[in-house]
Amino acid sequence: TALTYWQVRLHGVAVNNQSISTAKVAIVDSGTSLLTGPSDDVDAFFAKVGARVNVYGTAVVECSKLKNVMLSFALGNNIYELSGRDITLQSGSVEEFLDSEEAAHFEPAVLSTFKSGLSICVLGLQGLDSPTPMWILGDVFMRRYAVEFDWGGK
Repeated sequence: TALTYWQVRLHGVAVNNQSISTAKVAIVDSGTSLLTGPSDDVDAFFAKVGARVNVYGTAVVECSKLKNVMLSFALGNNIYELSGRDITLQSGSVEEFLDSEEAAHFEPAVLSTFKSGLSICVLGLQGLDSPTPMWILGDVFMRRYAVEFDWGGK
């Protein structure tokens, strides 16, 4: 819908068929590693899955809580679904996570909630507010769906 970005009309964003967003714009961007959306929308997703977020916006969750999660984007006449696995950047045991550099950015009280023997998933989703509420569909989206940028056809 705009020549400045690969911008498309967004008809909805849902978690397990429950709407979490009123944003009407999405940008498909190969220069963005993550999925980003309005902070309130992303926080709603994190609340639904029980994710913990650090001061930099990185979210982690027990991987088992993502098992039946589907994040969907309605673009044009199509619904594009991303599973919990699709939106996971990295996973490993609690012990591996606690030994990682990433763990240093979480409050000790948050880290103490993760029980030994569980798997932890680092999510590729982050809040990002802009004057026009929008979602940026970066590499996390493009790993799942083939994206063709048609420069000539705009």
